[in-house]
Amino acid sequence: MNAIRIAPQKCVAILVLLSLLVLMPCCSETSRFSNFESLPPEGWAYDDTVTVTFPKTDSISHGTLCVALRHNNDYRYSNLWIEVTVPLAVGGQICDTVNIVMADPYGKWRGSGFGATYQLVDTLYNDIAVDLRRPFGVRHIMRVDTLTDIDLIGLTFNPFD
Repeated sequence: MNAIRIAPQKCVAILVLLSLLVLMPCCSETSRFSNFESLPPEGWAYDDTVTVTFPKTDSISHGTLCVALRHNNDYRYSNLWIEVTVPLAVGGQICDTVNIVMADPYGKWRGSGFGATYQLVDTLYNDIAVDLRRPFGVRHIMRVDTLTDIDLIGLTFNPFD
């Protein structure tokens, strides 16, 4: 059996790259808030709202709100229609319908991933003031009773400094 030989310089480059990938999350903003919820293996029911709460903070914050999801290669559609309920800093809430485009016109998945799992992050609001003490809501509004092959959904809030 022939062994694959890698030059020492390439080994060092590979180790440095892997180290950077492992350490990158440590260098991210400390003020970012994220929360993700796993969806049931049997699917996400049409009337099931996923509640997303953030760790207790100073309540009112101004920044960027993003939705993140993880799906597998068996997802049947090229997009995901969701309804997002956002508690506003001024009181009350807004409820918006959002179309997340998950694949290009040729069927290539957007986002990142390898194997049969893909992750996608999409910006909902670039500049919004929210109340982080109150829960956010996300539900799918696709034209099916139960949506399968979405594994995880969540929200990320990046406050302005």
